[in-house]
Amino acid sequence: MEKKDEFGHDPAIRGMRRVFAQMETAQRDLLTDAGLSPFDPRLRRWREAARPLFEQGWSKAIRQGLQLTEEEAGMLYGVSLKRLMERDGVPFSKPGAFGQEDPRLERILELVP
Repeated sequence: MEKKDEFGHDPAIRGMRRVFAQMETAQRDLLTDAGLSPFDPRLRRWREAARPLFEQGWSKAIRQGLQLTEEEAGMLYGVSLKRLMERDGVPFSKPGAFGQEDPRLERILELVP
């Protein structure tokens, strides 16, 4: 028996799925830029640390009246993840990517403790 995706019609669920897709794209782009494998053992630690940073940043943005698009939310995750990867010494071929295109994202994360 095939189960029907009842949540797939909910606009909030669909929006979050698009945010998750943007987050996955940001991660893939960062790994490609850094020349890292998606199986790098450090990735789990970075992702676990990036998630709360991203969530705090997104919450702060909302409290300040900044409405992020789904793409911007995914980019905010990318900025969070990249920050942690750089802290561990990961070099990137495009140092300005993820954040410098939209300085608001860096400012949002600067506000996160």
